[in-house]
Amino acid sequence: MKSVFYAAGVACFLAPAAHASTCGTLALVDGTLDCQQEVEAPGEAKRISVTQSRDVLKPGDQLPARAMVMINTAYYGLPPAAGGWWYFEAGGEIYRADPGSRRVIERVTHLANASF
Repeated sequence: MKSVFYAAGVACFLAPAAHASTCGTLALVDGTLDCQQEVEAPGEAKRISVTQSRDVLKPGDQLPARAMVMINTAYYGLPPAAGGWWYFEAGGEIYRADPGSRRVIERVTHLANASF
């Protein structure tokens, strides 16, 4: 998620414009990061959209081979794992999944703190 914001910030500051500009507004809606670029001349603005390229897994999906087991999950503000499932990280998202079948139970990225 941090890389999406970084890419959008870079795009806002490096986008060509006739006047000096800054990125005034960032909004993340349905996986699209919109940057409203403000310029000195009144009424001129440039909208830049950056679309997230990663796929979000749904419950029942198989974790990809590159998915990593997360350790020290308390550091990320996640509740302790219980009931036989583990936390996995894949594609910048956190999932609760069965370690034997590697099937996703739930996406829990929203539960993590800013350390993630």
